Amino acid sequence: MEDEQKTIRSSTGSSNPGRRHRMIDDHGQMMVLEVTFFAATVILSLIFIYQLSPPSIVVNKFTDELKIQGDDALSSLYNDVLTEQPLGYPSNKLVYYLVTNDYGDLISDLNNWIPSDVMYNIYIYNGTKKMFWCSSTGDTNTPLKPIQPITICHYIIPIHPNHLHNLPPKVYLNGASSDLYSAFYNYDGSTYEIILEMWYI
Repeated sequence: MEDEQKTIRSSTGSSNPGRRHRMIDDHGQMMVLEVTFFAATVILSLIFIYQLSPPSIVVNKFTDELKIQGDDALSSLYNDVLTEQPLGYPSNKLVYYLVTNDYGDLISDLNNWIPSDVMYNIYIYNGTKKMFWCSSTGDTNTPLKPIQPITICHYIIPIHPNHLHNLPPKVYLNGASSDLYSAFYNYDGSTYEIILEMWYI
């Protein structure tokens, strides 16, 4: 009888470690599954966010290229000398267009340099005051509403004050003087900044 009780106690005691090992193994497997599930959830969330947000590298590439094109356009127009320069007129196209209110030719020449899917506004600044000059649609009253991202080019030009109101009236299109003179009539300096504001449509 005693031998049977010992056998029963022995068999009962030997089964407990096995169950404990199985419980530990099951708990370890659950932890591994939880970690794997969490990691998969994080990765899927990052992929989803990445797909929703356009890479800034692509945006910067487009704006950088447009900045170069805008700078080249303004520089080329400034260095492009008129083939037949009338006496007393400014010698380069950019200043000539601004002085004579020639919005149409300015837009036409700029469009040769700037992509067709780009809209823009042109402003003139003299250091204290900024005026809207014209938009890519030819409007001289109201600037277009830009769309982000916006690319801005700056170009400094000299304009002699005499070119703004002392030339013959027929020089100035749509008026008896330059629109610059009307906007900056109390400015006796000769330095102006052209601000070209561009964006893709």
